[in-house]
Amino acid sequence: QTCALPIYNRISAIPDSLAQLANLVWLSLNKNQIQVIPDSLSELVKLKLLSLTHNQIQAIPDSLPRLATLASLILSNNRIQTIPDSFAQLASLQYLSLFNNSLQTIPDTLAQVANLSDLYLGSNQIRAIPDSLAQLANLQRLNLANNQIQAIPDSLAQLANLQGLWLEDNQIQAIPDSLAQLANLKEIN
Repeated sequence: QTCALPIYNRISAIPDSLAQLANLVWLSLNKNQIQVIPDSLSELVKLKLLSLTHNQIQAIPDSLPRLATLASLILSNNRIQTIPDSFAQLASLQYLSLFNNSLQTIPDTLAQVANLSDLYLGSNQIRAIPDSLAQLANLQRLNLANNQIQAIPDSLAQLANLQGLWLEDNQIQAIPDSLAQLANLKEIN
């Protein structure tokens, strides 16, 4: 089952009753006025994709990682300021987009999301790339464009499967020689 309500609505809250849709695998409530992700969504145990872009969400609840089958989480264009430590429990997560939010840091616990292949954190206020990201062995695409990053750490060279790296519109002054070790890199910007 999927639930995609037409975009450009005025939905301000996700009703707890949605949690009764036990077979729901895809939930998209983009371009609304949602401010809170309710804890009740964690009861959607078959959910594979959750997309809540272009809303007014300010926080990711600690209950969200209970979604054991969640493969794609798209929370772009909101007001989110932090990624909770509980994200380390999202074992099935492959695609994470927090593009255009208010993030200032990338927590080390994000590196524990072992299956992550796509990470989009562009258009935030991130100042540094933590060395811990090098632990994301399956990472293929990393977008950190339009932030306030000043340096590319040598540790990124450990991302052997990285195919795309987007770092434009930052404050980077040099490209480290270590990036030459990224044999699978097809696009760098």
